[in-house]
Amino acid sequence: MHLLLALLLSVTLSPPFGEASATLIGFTPSEVTFEVMVEVLDPAAIVLMRGEDIAGNEIEPVALISRGDGKWGAVVVLPARSDLRIVFESIPERGGSTLSEASSLVDLGIDPDVLALVERRPPTEPDTSRPGILWVVLAVVAALAALILLTIWTRLGRAEDGDDPDEVNDEDLHTGFDGVGVDGG
Repeated sequence: MHLLLALLLSVTLSPPFGEASATLIGFTPSEVTFEVMVEVLDPAAIVLMRGEDIAGNEIEPVALISRGDGKWGAVVVLPARSDLRIVFESIPERGGSTLSEASSLVDLGIDPDVLALVERRPPTEPDTSRPGILWVVLAVVAALAALILLTIWTRLGRAEDGDDPDEVNDEDLHTGFDGVGVDGG
């Protein structure tokens, strides 16, 4: 059963390539992670996986690792888009490189429902709360408390000196600042 499923979830490329497949590992709203495998029939020094979208925007190439018996693979993280086209490039030790035909992620075996689900998911919005506002409020409250305490302290200091401005007696009315009476005596 697994062999039949693997055959259904892969694509056979033209020589020097053989079968190519991808197995989904995980996805986020913006990326899909999968393991890609490609069979290379001719000896190759390097095998790259290249990709581009319909608009022609290229994805950074990924170097595949030899898994033995002409199979090359890697775990790849790409933008989660169903319009991506994957191309494999075989680079021999000598001579020019060979490109495979383009295949979609769905052709390689990624479930189209997963890609559709990921594309429809709204991206998570960044946290717009302002953690600094709490500190501003706390600073304002502390400043007000300091002003209130300063006012209370200065009033208490005057009351201890006997210079309470609320208490005005008759002697203060007839005496100037130097203790001499206002009427000259």
